[in-house]
Amino acid sequence: MADENEINKMLFSISKRIECKLGSFYPDAHYGSFYPYKSNKKLLLCAIRQALASYDGVYALSLEEVAGVVNIHIMINNEERVVRFH
Repeated sequence: MADENEINKMLFSISKRIECKLGSFYPDAHYGSFYPYKSNKKLLLCAIRQALASYDGVYALSLEEVAGVVNIHIMINNEERVVRFH
């Protein structure tokens, strides 16, 4: 099991990967997501799941919007965490 510091680093990495536009990161053109789908929740969740596909043991479960903040519920090694975006 990863310690809290490692999980926080992973959550930071996940948030950067989701915010980064797919194809704009050199040298890995597959890094990033189609985050601009913020207005369509189903497409946004699909884009997030695609961005996290290379992470072993990490799954995007659901998302919700509360007062302009998008909360993404993520399962990391059977522990649920939340990543937030404005």
